[in-house]
Amino acid sequence: NRRLAASLRGAQRLLTRPHYRMEGQLGVYASHNTREAAPYFNPASDLATEATLDNEWLLYRHYENSFRHRLTLSAGNYHQEDFGSDTIWSARYEQRWVPHEQFELGYGLMRARRVYDGVPELQTTLFLNLDWRF
Repeated sequence: NRRLAASLRGAQRLLTRPHYRMEGQLGVYASHNTREAAPYFNPASDLATEATLDNEWLLYRHYENSFRHRLTLSAGNYHQEDFGSDTIWSARYEQRWVPHEQFELGYGLMRARRVYDGVPELQTTLFLNLDWRF
């Protein structure tokens, strides 16, 4: 399979306050594949467009120690050759604790609607991130 893909994403800070920031993002993704009937999701060609609002609040800060939470909402359209277009979206909530500059812990939940071969599917993801710099 030869896959040709292109992606373009732009971001702009929309609002900045002492304990809050909002960023807007626009993205476009397109791909084309040469292999037919692959044993994995492999559309002949597809195109996705998406708009995102990323909101982050600072709840606590004392020197390097901080605690934040974040809500990211995305909505867009997904078009797959031979299957038409449908709506895609995602909602993600996370919390991030940084007790000092060498350690960071994040956790959260994401719910998303994606479309595969014209069939919409809901996805739920729990995640945990640990960054430890030494």
